[in-house]
Order: sequence, then structure tokens, then C-alpha cells
Amino acid sequence: MRSLLRALRPSRLHGEEGYALLLTVGMASILAILVTTVTAVTIRETRQSTDDRDRQAALAAADAGVDDYLYRLNRNQDYWQWPDAGTPPDGNLAFSQFVDVPGTGNAEFTYAVDVSALPTTGNIYLTSTGRVNGETRTVNTQLRRQNFLNYLYFTEYETLSPLVYPYNGLTQAEAEVVCRRHVYDSPARDSRCIQINWATGDVVNGPFHTNDRFVVYGRPEFRGPATGSSPGNLYSVNSFDGAVFQPGYPRRADRLTMPPSNQSIRREADHTIGGDGCLYTGPTEIEFVGTQMWVTSPQTRSSGAGCGSWPGGRQRVNLPSNGVVYVQNVPASQAVSGCGGGNGLGYPYNSARQDHIAYDCRAGDAFVEGEVNGRVTVASENNLAIIWHITRADRSATSDDIIGLVAQNLVQIYHPVSSTGSQRTAGPNHPTQYFYNPQIDAAILSVTGSFLVPNWNQGIPLGDISVNGAIAQVFRGPVGLVDGSRGYFKDYVYDQRFTYQSPPHFIDPVEGQWEVSVYSECPGGTCA
Repeated sequence: MRSLLRALRPSRLHGEEGYALLLTVGMASILAILVTTVTAVTIRETRQSTDDRDRQAALAAADAGVDDYLYRLNRNQDYWQWPDAGTPPDGNLAFSQFVDVPGTGNAEFTYAVDVSALPTTGNIYLTSTGRVNGETRTVNTQLRRQNFLNYLYFTEYETLSPLVYPYNGLTQAEAEVVCRRHVYDSPARDSRCIQINWATGDVVNGPFHTNDRFVVYGRPEFRGPATGSSPGNLYSVNSFDGAVFQPGYPRRADRLTMPPSNQSIRREADHTIGGDGCLYTGPTEIEFVGTQMWVTSPQTRSSGAGCGSWPGGRQRVNLPSNGVVYVQNVPASQAVSGCGGGNGLGYPYNSARQDHIAYDCRAGDAFVEGEVNGRVTVASENNLAIIWHITRADRSATSDDIIGLVAQNLVQIYHPVSSTGSQRTAGPNHPTQYFYNPQIDAAILSVTGSFLVPNWNQGIPLGDISVNGAIAQVFRGPVGLVDGSRGYFKDYVYDQRFTYQSPPHFIDPVEGQWEVSVYSECPGGTCA
């Protein structure tokens, strides 16, 4: 029996060796397949990682192109005219071919510029393409100058305009000297200059900036970013500080400088020098009715085609093709007529006080109201009066309607009172109504003066001034008493469309920097 077992054992061991060999060969094959697979995956992932790096680098190269163009544009404010005007003075080749990104060995960019919308919207469109090792990425950008429309509310000096003095023993000439100063200047603003407060009941629904130091009285609400250019404290307190800064405490920001005049807008209205707008002369009343406007301008002798037949009475005309209406002073060589002891338009109304506007029959004063269906900027060589609500026909956030109101001196909301301070009704067009709760959908700019309510400390309480737009002025303009017993409270809301468009031929600050306002990558590298 034992012999039988011994005889059988070698045969059994031989079978186990065959099984082990098969197992070893199988495992080796599996390992080989795994190694091959891992190697292939590693190579593929390495290639994909390299491709991803190249794609990211191509996007960075496209951004470098945007930075390159902005640098050149901010060094030369006329750089936008190239390459349409020929070869740029700096020999920039990026308009026509890929150029190297400085400091890199294989990154390039090229760009194209579209300035066709610059006169009407203030925008430049730049398309920049970056390339690295054959990978390309393209971005579309909208460029805008840093401008007054970046803010719902902009002011140079937080005090009353010298144009509306005498007050506090200061004549207009004296105020021009001692009040045209920031509170932090040396010498500082005179203490007799009228201080204007941000008070309880005032609401600013948008970005706010002053080059001065603003004053808080009570609990005004700033619901957008607040910035100032004052050294030291950005605001001071009159009585008590309950100011609400919803996005956070005010921050310091660079100054913006107002240009000296609005004559650049006039040029767009004067047909004799190639303008396509409407140029009127002397006191002019404009009532907007959709895509048209009723114009009364007693001293106008001629204007451009499509702007009415002058001299003549009240006329209905279409909005001008370039959206610009300008009201100039009566030239010294021209005689005036039909003034009737006022300005020929019925102002001053009902023996009302002069309202800081002299209602001179020779003055380039514009009087505006109505509803606008289109794009228009009204500018005046002297003052501009809002005599009733002025709104967009489409008041939605996506509306194409846009309004600009620009005065060389004062922009006022018409607010007549008697010689004893009693409230008068809203003027010759609205003789039975008080001007309650004015609605204004516009970008408002006063080049040398203020946006204000004349006789703000007289009359009766008239509710809120609702501005859906933007306000820029050199001096603060009062609109009522802080206790609400006279005049108006402020209810100002920023028109977000002003972050990417402007009213026709609106004014920019002196030396405002260009910056990116809208940025997007073109899908698939191709821009529509």
C-alpha cells in the first residue's frame, strides 16, 4: 500500500507544476496589459494636460492683447481712430497679425477694433485672439472711458453753487472765490458757504462719488458703493450719524474732472459744420411725444433740415437722426423780439420769483418735458429747466430709449413761488397743478453748476424727486429742507444700462481712463 502511494506521488506533483506555470503565465499577461493600459492613459493624460495648459495660456495671451490695446489707448486718447485712419503712429502690428506676448517664447495675440458705435454709445468693441502652440482662444470686450455715468450721483464740491448766491452775506462774485473749494483745500472753503446735507429720507440706489467730503445729517441710505476723494475722513457729521451704507463703508477713489464746457455737443447739432442734430436759439421749450417733439423757440431764425421752419410758432418735428438737440444763446448780432417782459415762453410764470434763472430773452435756456421713444440728448448753453415729468416710453431694464440732459450752468426742477414764498402751480403748461413727485428718466449733467430745486426752502412739501438715471454736477444742489417741510426728498435709482451705454454724444471727464466694461469669451473661438 505504501509502495502504491509512493508510486502515485510524483504524478501528483507534476500536475501542480503545470497549474502553477499556467497561473504564472496568466498573471504576467494581465500585468503586461495593465502596464500597457497605464502607459497609454498616462501618455494621453500628459498630452491632454499639455493641451489644457496651452488653452489656458492662449486665453491669457488674448487677455494680454486687451491689456496691450488699453495701454496704448490710455496713453493716446485718439488711438481709437486706428487702424481705420491708416498705420498707427507707433507701428502697432497687432491690428494685422499675431505679435509676441512680451516675456514669453510661444504666446501671441492679435486684435480687431470696432469703433462704429463710439459716437452714439461711447463704446469701443475689441476682439482679441491669443495663440499658444496652435491652440487659440478669442475674447470679446466692450471698452468705456471712466465717466460720470459710472455713478448715480457725482459731485465736485459739496456746497451750493455760486450761481445761486447771494446768501449768508456773500455776493455771487465773492462766493465764486471762497466757495469753489473743497473742504480739505488750503485755504479751505469759507464757513459762510451753504452746507448741503445727506439727510434722513434721502435714498441713493446706486454708486455714489464725490471729489469732496460729504456731510451726513441723520439717517440717509446709500444702497450702492460710496466713494470719495477727500484725504482723511470721507464724510463728516452734522448733528448725528445714522447713515446706512449697505454695501460697506465708503472707500477712497480717484477724482474725475469736469470738462470746461458742453460745446462738443453743440458741434453735433450745427448743420453748418456737418452736424446732424437740431440747433435752436434763445429760450426754447421742448415737449417730447414719442419719436417726435413739439418745439417752441421764438428767437430761432434757422436750424437744420428736419428741425422745423423758422422763424415760426410751435412746431412738431422728428427726433434728430444723431439724437442731439442744442439750445444756444442769441448771438450778439441778432435782435430779439416778442419777449413780453420775460423770455417769450411765459416765464417767469404768474409773477413768480426769478428761481435763480433770470429768464433772459437772449439766454440759451431749454425747458423740457414729455415722453421719449428713442435716444436723445438735450444740451443748453445756459440753463435747463425740467418743467414736468420727463420719462422713457419703455421704462424696462432692457429699453433702447435713453435721455441725456446737459446744461452749461444749472439744471433745475421748475419750482415757482411768490415773492412771499407761497407755492405757485407748475407754470404755463400746467397752470392748475403743483409739480408733485417729479419722474425723471435721464442722465443729468451740469458742467459748471448744479442740479437743484430753486426756492427749495419755500413753498410746500411736494413728495420725492424720482430720478432713474445718473446725476453729475460741480456743486451740490439742494432740493428741499431736511425736515421735509418744504420742497422734495430724493429718491435716486441708478440706470444700470449706463454701465455699457451713454446718451448720444454725452460728455466724458477730462482724461478719463478707458477700461473693460463687458467681457466674454467667444464660444468655439469664433465671435459672431
